[in-house]
Amino acid sequence: RELGSLAKVIDDDVERRLLAGIPHDRVAQLQAGIEQADLPAAAKGASAEELEDARERKQGLDEQIERCRTVLERSRGWVKFDEDAFRDALSCSLEMLHVGPLREHLDAAGRVVWTLPPIADPRWITTLDSLRTPRKLDEKLADWRKQAPIRPVVFKDPDELAADTVHLHLEQRVAQRLLARFQSQGFREHDLTRACLAQTRDSIPRVILLGRLALYGQGAERLHEELVPIAARWLAPSPRRGGLRAYARDAEARTLALLDEALGRGAGAPNEVIQRRLLASAASDIEALRPQLERRAKEHAADAVRRLAQRGEKEATDITNILQDQRQRVEEELGSPRRRVQPAHAGLPAGGDPPVGSRQATLATAPGPVRR
Repeated sequence: RELGSLAKVIDDDVERRLLAGIPHDRVAQLQAGIEQADLPAAAKGASAEELEDARERKQGLDEQIERCRTVLERSRGWVKFDEDAFRDALSCSLEMLHVGPLREHLDAAGRVVWTLPPIADPRWITTLDSLRTPRKLDEKLADWRKQAPIRPVVFKDPDELAADTVHLHLEQRVAQRLLARFQSQGFREHDLTRACLAQTRDSIPRVILLGRLALYGQGAERLHEELVPIAARWLAPSPRRGGLRAYARDAEARTLALLDEALGRGAGAPNEVIQRRLLASAASDIEALRPQLERRAKEHAADAVRRLAQRGEKEATDITNILQDQRQRVEEELGSPRRRVQPAHAGLPAGGDPPVGSRQATLATAPGPVRR
């Protein structure tokens, strides 16, 4: 269907001409006949229609690819997915299991892959099975687990159907379970209500207050979750006038970048004298910044509610359009000439029931209302 009937018809013509061999005295005649091979008008028309259909299909696929790219980029902006943060969250969750983080190394082809540490907890056996090679139909479960080890994982699409690694993405079973543990255990109350100190390369002392914003729907379904930061220049309690004042967006972004840099390079904490001085004012720092953090959290919540409502309206519209398109295609298919059937009463004896096939055809050609 993709190549059309043109090549097939000409190939059949050439095969028919060469069926009896290539006599030496007819070589020139055969060559001229093959070069002049053409299609009848009907075949040309059919080929033109098939080529036009192929062109329209290709155009439709190109448009669909562009739409998918737009959806992918919009999804990345919505989720704010970052590969490094995703991998770090999985490693933190593994450390909560007391088995160690993901380990990076190179495979035989020189590609960067990660391996999971051994997890002895029997409750993880079924989940870890998703990292093994597919099981054969006649293979026993115990034998399969012995012969199919846990494969390394990657965090980018390898662009090939390789069986030696597993693409660990947000919907993968192992990733989902590790993320669920990270969210339930990593945000416990006592883990957030504490002060942490880090040494940066900047000469200005800064303070960051982090809050967790979570929006829930019916049945405690988590609809939105984010960390809300607020940063300020730290001042000693004695010369303060009016408390700490939050930075503007640019200075705040600079402060968060300094924190990420310090955590990334494993910078040590300040000396004990500075630590005691900073921790002594932690309570007053929180008291000064918390009202500002709560105001910003309300702004973030209002924005998240607005975006969630827009997303819900769009998804409702998309589902409605899909159902309407499906109904239209069903009605067009049932109304096409090749699917039409005789009325149920045609050719039936008086008072007799229609054959089973006629009854089914009658029901099939009478579509009722489609419910959404």
